[in-house]
Amino acid sequence: MRSAAVSFYEDAREPARRPGADEVRLSMAPLRSAPARWDELVPRTAAGLFNGRAWHQTHADPDAAAWHGVVLGWVGGAGRPSLRTVVPVGHYDRAPTRPMLDPSRLFGSMLRGGRLRTAEAWGRVTLIGASSAGYRTVPVCHPDDEHLWARAVEYAIPDDGTAAILYLDGPTAGRLTRYFPRAPLILTHARTTMRMQGSTFEEHLAALPRSRRTLAQREERVFGDGARVIKVVPLTAALLPDLARLHPTPKEATSAERELRRYLASPLAGSAHVILCTHNGAPIGYRLVFQHGDGLVAHRITVDPRRTGHFAEQPVLQSHAPVRMCLARHLQEVDFGVGGFTDKLRRGARLLPLWSLLVRPPVGWTARHTREVNRRRAGELFDAYAPDMDVDDLALLRLISQTGMFAA
Repeated sequence: MRSAAVSFYEDAREPARRPGADEVRLSMAPLRSAPARWDELVPRTAAGLFNGRAWHQTHADPDAAAWHGVVLGWVGGAGRPSLRTVVPVGHYDRAPTRPMLDPSRLFGSMLRGGRLRTAEAWGRVTLIGASSAGYRTVPVCHPDDEHLWARAVEYAIPDDGTAAILYLDGPTAGRLTRYFPRAPLILTHARTTMRMQGSTFEEHLAALPRSRRTLAQREERVFGDGARVIKVVPLTAALLPDLARLHPTPKEATSAERELRRYLASPLAGSAHVILCTHNGAPIGYRLVFQHGDGLVAHRITVDPRRTGHFAEQPVLQSHAPVRMCLARHLQEVDFGVGGFTDKLRRGARLLPLWSLLVRPPVGWTARHTREVNRRRAGELFDAYAPDMDVDDLALLRLISQTGMFAA
């Protein structure tokens, strides 16, 4: 039972209609009761994994001030309505406790001063699409139905507080501005991804710049010299004791096993795999990954510090083994997530800027604030990662840092 503080989000609303089109019926439901047909609308890509029913139900923010639900958009008569769009939404009575979900820390903290740096200035917060992990949002609908998705977003936003659509890639953010033309576009974070090039690992490496290709070849050679072996296996309960033992402290082992058991008990279990690194048949490291459509999402990585460090186990598990898995399964992309950018960029990944649409900014937010945040965020990314970035990505960040304007 939810607290009275957030109960107003369940109030019944009149269905929204789009003139000149089939009747669109919009309704809100708790996340736990969202229909399984949701997943039929999710793009079959790495980014799509973070926007599916399984991911959101597994990673709902446990913040006590939050209520998680979905707006469902149906088209058709009452007899056989068709689910056409889904918008995951989180309502917070106060600032979210996670920094990656708190607008006052994501945006306000980038300002040099003023009240907008405080959580109080942002009031009640509505977040569209974001969960407590993943941090990448795409519209859940057929590409031709993005107007329905946008209407569902408007329906999800209550009459007070602030609201944002977090963690959009550049092309998606640019496309959505047609529906929210007044919403500031804020550079929010970045992640690393890699598109597969060629059909074999050798062809993939050949397409990389020489410095990255040379580094990968050297690490693969050192890995082989150490008689290390990589194999890909489904995540199963039988694996958990071996994987837990790879963590250096009991606390970390317990936490990792709890997370892995949560995935096994969730609808994500069928897409979860372990890239296992062994020596003489014994596990010495692993990488948890999820396969979704034509993409691979690289998640947790762990190596036993007592038995690794001399034979490039970390970079192989981090980058090269996921690439080999993608190529073997004819996948198109691996998403390496947020953090650890330098190591991934040096092995061929690209930096993907992530944007947020402030569909309802706090009172007092101006275009000057937007430019200030964008300049500072782009400048920080540029200064931290310029030596290892692709030249096109570097030019994009330089442009944003100079103008403070959206670019993709």
